[in-house]
Amino acid sequence: MDEYTYEAYNRQGKKLTGVELGSASQEIESMLLARGLMPKKIRKRSRLLRSLILQKRTSDLDIQIFNNELISLLTSGISIPDAIAILCDDNTFLAKHLLRVLNKVKSGMSLSLSFRTEEGVFPVLFVSAIEIGENSGDMLTSLKSYQKHMERVLDLKRKIGNALVYPMFLLITFSIIITLLFVYVIPSFVEMYDDLEIEMPVATLWLVAIVSNGYVFVVVIVLSLVGLFWIFKYMKSSKNGRIAFDRVKESIPIYGHIYRLITFWQFTQSLSVLLRSGESILNSLRVASSVVDNHNFSFCMEKVIKRVESGEKVSKCLVEETEYPKKSGKIMSIGEESGEFASMIESVSLNFSSELDDEVKKISTLVEPVMMLLIGGVVGFVIVSLYLPVFGMVNVLG
Repeated sequence: MDEYTYEAYNRQGKKLTGVELGSASQEIESMLLARGLMPKKIRKRSRLLRSLILQKRTSDLDIQIFNNELISLLTSGISIPDAIAILCDDNTFLAKHLLRVLNKVKSGMSLSLSFRTEEGVFPVLFVSAIEIGENSGDMLTSLKSYQKHMERVLDLKRKIGNALVYPMFLLITFSIIITLLFVYVIPSFVEMYDDLEIEMPVATLWLVAIVSNGYVFVVVIVLSLVGLFWIFKYMKSSKNGRIAFDRVKESIPIYGHIYRLITFWQFTQSLSVLLRSGESILNSLRVASSVVDNHNFSFCMEKVIKRVESGEKVSKCLVEETEYPKKSGKIMSIGEESGEFASMIESVSLNFSSELDDEVKKISTLVEPVMMLLIGGVVGFVIVSLYLPVFGMVNVLG
């Protein structure tokens, strides 16, 4: 379904504007006429524009806050439509979509389908939790399970963000220092040495060459970044490209290990939420594999799901078709044999979360001294190279 913006007039002649989902402009026109509105303009919104808007204005924190408020309202005995109506009062981007969800529910559409049609706004796992709650008749339990999942997601993101703060500060400081040296300090020394007409060491000649051809380096860097951007965009435009790109990320030393851990954690955490809410194993596998940000893993999961459908064990298929750790696969196998699969999945998810915490701490502890050595080495090399001719002059005069 696509988004259409419209301009219409009500019976009092007041001009109204808005956005609706539909498969064609005629469908939107019929929808507006049914509401007693006279359409004037109906235009299809660009998918690119829509994606940019969503990327800028939706976040996991927004969904987590909304879900928490929804749980509070439902716990107090308020019905789901009334709860959504209350949450629509806030003038936010998410509230506008909630109003459209409310209108669809009032028109007879199921709650889960109403959320799902707001494409790109509400996470797949959240919509699945709503659908499970509808089918089981216990919406609160399903939403609370999802809320617990979101708290863990945000906690992990917060830890990773905190670990990156100091390295980013060092990187920015390093960039400022190098810029000042190459723009103001080094050119002054180069001009002085040219006037003196002295023989300069090799290291100093390198610096002079870099400063003299600075525009060339800038052009090369800019063109390289533009090229990488277009390569990235091209790869992300197709399924095979996305799979290949994620395979490359998995092969990067250190980062690849972290990336795989995040993938396994996302998968097991989502799978645990779905199984705890009462979803079947096959549907849980489908949804959990679509939630992860690793397209290569999702591609491998298609083979896993086919094998599970034919009667094979989930743990065995995971280990054989993906890079899923054998140790975690054994724990899952125990859960399958004992009938406590959901509990074992949650245990595996906690193990991945703990391992991620340890890896993030190790990386943050290692990155800081490495960056300090790098900054000190580069700045030291520049300063020594600048003063080497001066030391040579002193020796000659001596």
